[in-house]
Amino acid sequence: MPGADDALFDDIERRLRALTTAPLHAPAAMPRRCVDEFADGFLGHAGHSGLTARQLARRWEDPSRGYF
Repeated sequence: MPGADDALFDDIERRLRALTTAPLHAPAAMPRRCVDEFADGFLGHAGHSGLTARQLARRWEDPSRGYF
């Protein structure tokens, strides 16, 4: 579907921005589970998966994983 990749990467960018700008000692705008899963999973695999950014993003796009 045209634009699906752009929408996916826009979502990833928003989540990264929220993750990297969330206050450390105040309630964050994103639910903690979402931030934890994203940080532990997506970012943890980014350097060790052997996948391109697009392949990795598509893997994490799968709603059956329950992360996004």
